[in-house]
Amino acid sequence: MGNTLQLIISFLGGGILGTLINWVRTSRSERTARKNEFFKEQMTKVYGPLFFFVGLNEALFSLNDKFHKAYNEHFVDQKWSTDPQTRENLNKETSTTLEIANHYVRLTRDNNSKIVDLLRDNYAYIDPEDTEVFQQFIIDHLRMEREFKAQKPLETPLEIYLKVGEISYSRKEFMELVKKKFVEKNKVIKSIQ
Repeated sequence: MGNTLQLIISFLGGGILGTLINWVRTSRSERTARKNEFFKEQMTKVYGPLFFFVGLNEALFSLNDKFHKAYNEHFVDQKWSTDPQTRENLNKETSTTLEIANHYVRLTRDNNSKIVDLLRDNYAYIDPEDTEVFQQFIIDHLRMEREFKAQKPLETPLEIYLKVGEISYSRKEFMELVKKKFVEKNKVIKSIQ
């Protein structure tokens, strides 16, 4: 009877130990899978779209700069005739050129509205250490919408504006952070696939 009891206890003990080992392994595997899924969600819901919009905004700013450079070379750096017809043609051409250049900046404002919506709708996927930079982007956008209306000049008196601080379409810190995080998270995702 003693040997039989010992055999039953060792059999049950081995089964329990095996079950515990299997449970620990499964638990780790599930935790890793949840973490990997969260990284993928971060990329598809936050950092991937942000990377796209930041790149698009950079291209639009570059295009705006090219128009202003061409404007300066063609119109400002030249000596034009004082003939009324020439002046009228120049006025039309300069207005058109500046309107086109400013259109690209307005597109960045539209993109920034989309970025704000994206950040607001997917806040749970933002890394905590990125919150301050992202919040500053949102504050800049809200101020831009309030303090600059469409193409009207600054509503706030200049002295107040200077004391409160400048507004940026897209601060360098924001753009660099988005690019850095996109690259980092992309490496992690590639390593787990």
